[in-house]
Amino acid sequence: MKSILSFLIILNPIVYAQVSGALVLTSNDISVNIEWDPLEIKPNQLITFKLEFVKDGIPTPIHYDFIVEKDGMIIKEVKDSFASNGNAKHIVEFPSSGSFKVMIKMQDRDPLTFELKVTPEFPLGSMIVIVTLVAITIALARTINIKHN
Repeated sequence: MKSILSFLIILNPIVYAQVSGALVLTSNDISVNIEWDPLEIKPNQLITFKLEFVKDGIPTPIHYDFIVEKDGMIIKEVKDSFASNGNAKHIVEFPSSGSFKVMIKMQDRDPLTFELKVTPEFPLGSMIVIVTLVAITIALARTINIKHN
C-alpha cells in the first residue's frame, strides 16, 4: 500500500508558481513586492498580481511597464502604467502550461524579470484510470504469486 501511495504522489504533477506566492525584487533604489492570488497557477485561470513599489521603506509613485510573455510572445502588456500610491494590480490569464516570463520595467532602472511555471493538474478521469491500472497490476501480481506458491 505504501508503494502505491508513493507511486501516486510521484504521478501528481501539481506545480506551484512559487512556494510562497510572493517575491521581492530590487532594481537600483526601488524594491518591488510582488504577490499573486491564487497561489496555484493553472492554465485559463485569472491570476491577480499585486505590486508594491518601495523606496527607503516607503511606498513610492512610479511609472512602469508590466509584461508577461511565453517563448517571446506577449501574453499581457501594460505600458506606461502609473502606481500613484506605489501600489498596482494586474490580472493575467495564462493560456497554457509551461514557462512564462514576467517583466517589470521602471523608468531609468534595470528591468526586473522572474519566471513562473504553469502546469495543470491531472484531470480527475486520468487519476481514476491510473488508480485502476495500479489496482489491476497489484491484483495480477498477487494472483501470479499465489499460483507459484
